[in-house]
Amino acid sequence: MRVVITLIALLFTIRPSAQGGDGYPVKVHVLNSITGSPIAGANVVLSTAGDEQISGRSDAGGVFSGRVSSTGKHLITASRKGYEMTGGGGLGNTIDISPGSEIETTVQMLQLGVLAGRVLDQFGDPIRNAIVRAVDRVEPPGADGFYEGFSAATTDDRGEYRIV
Repeated sequence: MRVVITLIALLFTIRPSAQGGDGYPVKVHVLNSITGSPIAGANVVLSTAGDEQISGRSDAGGVFSGRVSSTGKHLITASRKGYEMTGGGGLGNTIDISPGSEIETTVQMLQLGVLAGRVLDQFGDPIRNAIVRAVDRVEPPGADGFYEGFSAATTDDRGEYRIV
């Protein structure tokens, strides 16, 4: 009986986290930068220069809501497979939270394309573990052109690959 009373007392003394009732409310809308439609299931992280960080996922309407316990500059980053965050130089968006403020901001994400295919040998059999690179011809002024690429994939046992 004493154990039950002690557990109940502990539950009432535990301080709620930043997602709870204290702090400053922040609402982040995650949208497709081309269509303007909401992106559900995006991972959203709000962090400070210190060690405070809250994170979560956007809901079906593309909205993430949370509460931060400190004022000042916060960095917002969002990620989702098949998307890339736009703006902020690729590092994220900065918001400034002041006392008594309720922040509502928008993060835009660009949907990435997919290059898929299959690698076969001269007999039509799939080639395993072949490295496939997506390259682009670059022609700097006053110099010969060259090819560069940053995306690559390895073929599976059926010779198939996917590059996002």
